[in-house]
Amino acid sequence: MIRGDLSAALRAAEPELWEAFIDHPLFLQTAEGMLSAPARDRYFRFERAFVGQAVTVFAHILTGAPDRAVQRKLVAALDALVNEQEPLFDRLFAQAGLDFVPDAALPPPVRAFCEGMTTMARDGGYAGGLAIMFVAERGYLEASRRIMAGSVSDPALREWFALHIAPGFVESAAWLATELNRVGTRGASSADLVPLTRRALELEIAFHDAALADDAG
Repeated sequence: MIRGDLSAALRAAEPELWEAFIDHPLFLQTAEGMLSAPARDRYFRFERAFVGQAVTVFAHILTGAPDRAVQRKLVAALDALVNEQEPLFDRLFAQAGLDFVPDAALPPPVRAFCEGMTTMARDGGYAGGLAIMFVAERGYLEASRRIMAGSVSDPALREWFALHIAPGFVESAAWLATELNRVGTRGASSADLVPLTRRALELEIAFHDAALADDAG
């Protein structure tokens, strides 16, 4: 592996957890056009909560930005969350008659995901924040590519996952990998970051399990 190729090292670490995230039943059912309407609605409510929390996650990463060019990239990521993803959810919620779920009413795995990602971004340093959002964006990019090549027919799900293979999101995921490689050449190591990415993967999996929990019962 090329020295400094930190993103590849993190993607290669914990292969079973990466597979469990990217091949999560929620994504597989969506790709097959089999996700139930109640599960879809729970997922949208939970995902909307995390999109709001991701603003804080990226804000913590921004505080550690080493230069103005990086600050611009992170501000662009924040802008996409606030001015693309949140308005998309507002519109989808209005069309489906869904209500916003207060944080206190979210299931424990969803709260744990939101709080855990925020804590890791706050306490994990600049490289740690990049690493956990690399998990989120790289995972969604890979899962969304398969979903959009599948049989998903629900227009709301198609629009949401199409956003994650659109040029802006692809560029953001690629930038996170490139920036991780840059900090890798400056001393950040996979040994330091794998525990954070492992926890991020565990939280992602439990978060998506929660959307299917009632269906499983």
